[in-house]
Amino acid sequence: MLLKRFTFGIVLSCWLGGCAIHPLPENVTGVKTAGIVHRIRCEARSAVLDAKEALNRKLQRAQQQGSRNRLRTLQAKLKILEDVGIVYSFSLQGSETDGFGSSATFQSGITNGMWTYNPSLDDSLIRQNVRTFTVIDNFKVLITEIDKRKCEAEPTGPNYQYPIVGTIGIGEMIRTFVTLALHEDLDAEQQGIDDGQASPNATANGPPAMVDTLSFTTNLSAGVSPMITLTPVGTALQLANASPLSVSLMRSDVHQVIVGLALSGPLSSLGISTERSPKTKLVHANRIQFGLLVSASPRTDQEAAALDAVNNQILRYQVPKSLITTP
Repeated sequence: MLLKRFTFGIVLSCWLGGCAIHPLPENVTGVKTAGIVHRIRCEARSAVLDAKEALNRKLQRAQQQGSRNRLRTLQAKLKILEDVGIVYSFSLQGSETDGFGSSATFQSGITNGMWTYNPSLDDSLIRQNVRTFTVIDNFKVLITEIDKRKCEAEPTGPNYQYPIVGTIGIGEMIRTFVTLALHEDLDAEQQGIDDGQASPNATANGPPAMVDTLSFTTNLSAGVSPMITLTPVGTALQLANASPLSVSLMRSDVHQVIVGLALSGPLSSLGISTERSPKTKLVHANRIQFGLLVSASPRTDQEAAALDAVNNQILRYQVPKSLITTP
């Protein structure tokens, strides 16, 4: 009987947490790290294609209306759209705690009282892992290099238990960034209420960078604690109650992704990014690549700017203020 309870506890623990020596997201989500990244890149690709399609519709209307200035502006903005850098900085944390224990109570009657003996045995196992990495993209890569068929095969919609393996809202972020940076209201365009002009609520000198920090925490716990209670008879030492094997398990996962979008520099009144000199680009890239925060190898100035924005987000909200020093 004791063996059956022990086996049941082990099976329950392994079913819930995978008995993971090396806790990874796939133990609980069923999706490996590469699959998580691919799903998020596919979500970003879909949003970029929607943004490009909305701008193309505006371009077609400008051609029909014969508006040359508007036409040139939209053509420039379509080129800028492909150059936007996007960075995803991941932190995937998993922690598993398994507890096994047994206890018993022995009683023996004595004169005017009761003598009690309570032996117990506990075994607690804790395993933790933090996986961090950074992926760098730009909108042109998302459009041209990601296989459309593989993206279409991915499940769509949110996953409320483990959001990191579903849609996480990058589409809204991309639409908002393009609206602010390029002075084009894509939400209104997609809803069919755009008048063909720039949105009065947007600014032509919008932010060259935008960063969102998304963090998802899921805690799972389970436990079994069977108890046997007996009625002692007489004054001899006897078993009063016992818990032959109690099993507890807790699995905690914290999945975070910091998404940064950026152009290479401040925008002109037409929404055209200002180019840096080659010397400035080299200094900027070296500062990012060999920094103390997120490091990576950006291929373009826009990707370097997005990486810089992610690092600034970490400095503002995750690094203790007492550790931040300025020259």
